[in-house]
Formats: sequence, structure tokens, C-alpha cells
Amino acid sequence: MANTIRIKRRIGGSTGAPTTLGAAELAFNENSGGRILYYGLGDDSFGVATSVIAIGGPDFAVTTTTNANMTGPITSVGNATSVAAQTGTGTTFVMNTSPTLVTPALGTPSSGDLTNCTFPTLNQSTSGNAATVTTNANLTGVITSSGNATVIASQTGTGSKFVVDTSPTLITPDIGVATGTSLVLSGDLTVNGTTTTISSTTLAVGDKNIVLASASTTDAGADQGGITIKGLSDKTWNWVDATDAWTSSEHINIASAKSYYINGTIVLSATSLGSGIILDGGTF
Repeated sequence: MANTIRIKRRIGGSTGAPTTLGAAELAFNENSGGRILYYGLGDDSFGVATSVIAIGGPDFAVTTTTNANMTGPITSVGNATSVAAQTGTGTTFVMNTSPTLVTPALGTPSSGDLTNCTFPTLNQSTSGNAATVTTNANLTGVITSSGNATVIASQTGTGSKFVVDTSPTLITPDIGVATGTSLVLSGDLTVNGTTTTISSTTLAVGDKNIVLASASTTDAGADQGGITIKGLSDKTWNWVDATDAWTSSEHINIASAKSYYINGTIVLSATSLGSGIILDGGTF
């Protein structure tokens, strides 16, 4: 006669483990809400199990308690719906708050801080799908262009680096034909052009001395140097080398109570000659 092993079973009613089992006794719950095989563990010396544990079945799952220490990888077969809340469709769970991800596909993140990231060259695709940088995005380091991008809001210039600061420090920039509302320089200004045009109403110069023809080393090189005022005709005050004198194209009118001096001595006022001036009427 063949040996027969019979297992207790529950075909309806409540789900879950039996209240009691005999020592080493098996029981199977056939309820559709929890088809699990149970085992009577231990013996209270009277043939009754000291505890009932789940050991298998179609609906059997390992349950871990809070702070359970689990070692080794925890993997999904691809159809798990939650480990707290599962995202993605891969087979490996990420449990660490600061994991190292090797070649991850990030999809479309809704937020994040890329302060410490190293960025590759951002190239505009040939289909026109250029990357968009949103307002207040925190990008550090050098963002480079391959030279053919058409927009970062609107791109100017043909170089490979963008300037996004409102007060940048530019080292030896070539600013081309620049326009603006104001310019303040804390250092020297050198203009290497043919003509410098100043279209201001008033020119204020803080220096005491204005040097003209600074490259000249001879009187001939300074010839006709001076000041020209444009009007119906030019009004000039020039150095003329031929006469070795300053020459005015217009009348000279000095203010009331002022006089002409030569070598510190008055020679002519509005009403008299200087004391050193002698008039000789000549003879008949």
C-alpha cells in the first residue's frame, strides 16, 4: 500500500494562516485571495506547533520588516509594481540616495541640480532641434558652441564661448563696431584710428595740459597744428612755422580791464600804452 501525505486545506472563508497547526503539520489555503502553504513550526511538548509560518504557494511573497538587513542585489523580474513605489522598466532597483549611475538614460527630468556636472559640447542638430536652456537654470563651467548654433535666446558673434553675465570681465576682447549709452574706463584709452569724432555738447578734460602733434619732433612737423572751429567759415588758431608764431584767423577781443603783456610787462590796455612803450613821431 502506497504512503499518502495529506495536507490540511481551506477552500473558502478567511485568508491567512491557520490559528494552530500540529508540529510539522502542513496546511494550504485555497482561498483565491491568498493561496499559500503553511507549516507548523516547533513543538510545545504536546504535539502542537509553537508557531505557524508561510513557506510557499502561488501568492507567497517574502515580507521584510522595518530595518531588515538585506545583503546582495535586490532584483526585479520586470513585472514588479512596487518597492514602495517603483519607476522605470529595468530589472535593478536603486536604493541609495546618492547612487553612482553608469551611462544612465535620464529621460525628461522635471527638476535637478547639475552644479557639479561636466558638460559636453552642445551641438545644434541639423533638423533644427537646438537645446533650450530655461530661465534660472544652474549651469557652471564652460558651455561651448560648435560655431554653427543659431540660438541661445539669440546668439551673436562667431566664437565658441557664450557670455551670459551682465557684468563680465573681458580680456582683450575685439568688440567690432560697438554702440552703447555710456562707457566708464578705469585705465588708459588708446585710439589707433584716422579720425576720432566726439559728438557731445560739452567736452570736459580733467588734465591741465592738452598735447597736440605728440609724434612731431620738429617745428615743421607742428606746422598748422592748433584748433579749428567750424562755422560759415573755419575759425582757426594755428601754429605757423613760416612766421614762427601763433596765428589767428579772426579778431582777438579781450575782456574789459584786461591787457596785453610781453615777457611779463604790460604793453597795451584799452586806454593806454605800457610805460616802456615810446612813440616817435619822426621829423619833417
